[in-house]
Amino acid sequence: MPVSLLRAMKIDTESDGVTFEFKDTGDGIGTEVTLKASTTRNKAQDVVDAVANAIRTSKNPFIVVADTLSKEFIHTDLLDIELPGDLSIQ
Repeated sequence: MPVSLLRAMKIDTESDGVTFEFKDTGDGIGTEVTLKASTTRNKAQDVVDAVANAIRTSKNPFIVVADTLSKEFIHTDLLDIELPGDLSIQ
């Protein structure tokens, strides 16, 4: 998902997860795409800070937050990401 479509990063109440909310990508069916990431307990803010820093400093419109296939994560405390059923990895 392009950084320009990111609308919110919300830390869950137990601080062991982050929900990324993106504006709809243009199909007109929904209003947003939501991705849920699990983090080490009490480290969700660190993950949000790492994403925010990458957004601020990157020259690229895309940053890799979580690539489960290659095991590449933006922060060591980001453990996994849950993709919605209609968003596939190709």
